[in-house]
Amino acid sequence: RSLPLKTVVERAMPYLAGFDLNSYSQDSIKDMIELLRESLVKLADIKDSAAFFFGDTVPVEQEVKDSVLTAAEAKTVLEALRANISKIPFTDPKGAKAVVDELGKELGLKGKNLYWPVRVALSGKTQGPDLGSIICILGEKRVACRLEAALGLCKTT
Repeated sequence: RSLPLKTVVERAMPYLAGFDLNSYSQDSIKDMIELLRESLVKLADIKDSAAFFFGDTVPVEQEVKDSVLTAAEAKTVLEALRANISKIPFTDPKGAKAVVDELGKELGLKGKNLYWPVRVALSGKTQGPDLGSIICILGEKRVACRLEAALGLCKTT
């Protein structure tokens, strides 16, 4: 954790070799590693930690689907984010999270009712690294695909 980022990136690359790294810029890969490095016990853990960044969809455990995506608010939050995706500044993590926060105010939602559906849609998990950074690293196309996939898992009303 105390190593310079450049060194961590160099040492992490062999663990990420199984992923389609060409789908990201070098800067995005560096941002990804920087975002994940604090949560790693050992560098080899980055393979599992980074897996959610790759692919158009992410696996969501049944328990998470049942507890998060079937909540009444989940579909509302994800539809609102999808409708406002053009407002997200994909180069500014704080700005990206601010868009989610603003949607929460408009919808009267906060905390896990606001953030968990978005986190699950984007990463498959309810907890993880900074949400704004995840949004920016994934980029507009991946975020849109994942929101669409998660909406397909939401309870229909």
